[in-house]
Amino acid sequence: MDEHDGNNPDESPETIGFDDDIESAYRQALEAIEGTDLLTAPAVSEPQEGEANSEESATGAATAVAATPARISAKQVIEAALFVGGTELTLKKLTSLLNDEYSADAIERMIEELNRQYATRGRAYLIDFGEGGYRMALRAQHEPIRHRVFGLGPKEVRLTQDALEVLALVAYRQPITRTVIEEHRDGSAGSILGSLVRRGLVNLQRDDSKTITYTTTNRFLEVFGLKSLKDLPQIERLEFK
Repeated sequence: MDEHDGNNPDESPETIGFDDDIESAYRQALEAIEGTDLLTAPAVSEPQEGEANSEESATGAATAVAATPARISAKQVIEAALFVGGTELTLKKLTSLLNDEYSADAIERMIEELNRQYATRGRAYLIDFGEGGYRMALRAQHEPIRHRVFGLGPKEVRLTQDALEVLALVAYRQPITRTVIEEHRDGSAGSILGSLVRRGLVNLQRDDSKTITYTTTNRFLEVFGLKSLKDLPQIERLEFK
């Protein structure tokens, strides 16, 4: 199947503002997410044999073509879903949003192309891959802007006791896997780790063997007033409930 966009506004940045165009694309793609039949524009019926080939018929056909909704590209649907969703989306979910018309490899290539476009245009965001799937994320160099908007310090970062326990394990045992974390405490740590990653306190890393490990971020140091991990309080062992 052709993976290229039908009407991709990103291909002509000189003729239309990217931000204005993407806002329009999001509105269209949100409709596509709810009813993905918009991905394929309806065909205009051909005149039946014997119909008069008059100027009126030609005018009617032109009107029908003009009324045909603009085709929404697969990349626009992916971009919109990640931009407004707020949660990680798996390849399976993205495939279903596209009516299973694209393979996982094709979707990954479209995401890579979107990230190249973001980098070329100096966008502050990118599509990042985490344990739970893909998400739209702010680039690390723009974190100070987030801090100015949302503030820093423990007062602004309200964490549950369970989240604090997981964060402490990551801080003192990093790099650490989810399995090791769950060996030290009761219950699953997946949702807690996901929340800490979204808050910018924990970073997810994947090595060559596809093993996922977690480490703390620079924001973690800033939030808790630390210059480096060497400033962490020294403890003999971590004990949790």
